[in-house]
Amino acid sequence: MALLSVTVLGGVASAATISKTTWPSVKAGSSGGFVSALQADLWSSGYQNTVGTVDGSFGSGTTSAVKSFQTAEGLTSDGVVGNGTWSKLDNYMVYNTANSRFYRNSGSTTYQTYYLMLADGSKNTLNYFLEYRSNRNTVKSGTVFSE
Repeated sequence: MALLSVTVLGGVASAATISKTTWPSVKAGSSGGFVSALQADLWSSGYQNTVGTVDGSFGSGTTSAVKSFQTAEGLTSDGVVGNGTWSKLDNYMVYNTANSRFYRNSGSTTYQTYYLMLADGSKNTLNYFLEYRSNRNTVKSGTVFSE
């Protein structure tokens, strides 16, 4: 899955890190790998019914789920995923190895998101895998970014 397009409101994605605090801002109308990863994390936070399909398109379901997540985390509920929201999402990242992390939120005991950074020659690719916690079977996967 290629990175389609992302509305960047500030900041630049860095291939050297899995930390979400460096990810670009996304909002309604944005699309691409960062949105897919956001949707997977929202599924893993218990908002799968609100988000709907993990399709990389920031539509009304994703907006509603983001606002609910922001309210639950004590943030301004504006539907824009900027540094504050990415930072709150990053709080649920669990260290696995230097190149991989799990996103686990107590809002969902069913799903988790696994992130894996792969180096391929001169570029790095960050992939996500929305999985069942019980058996790690993949529900959806894709590329967040490749640089």
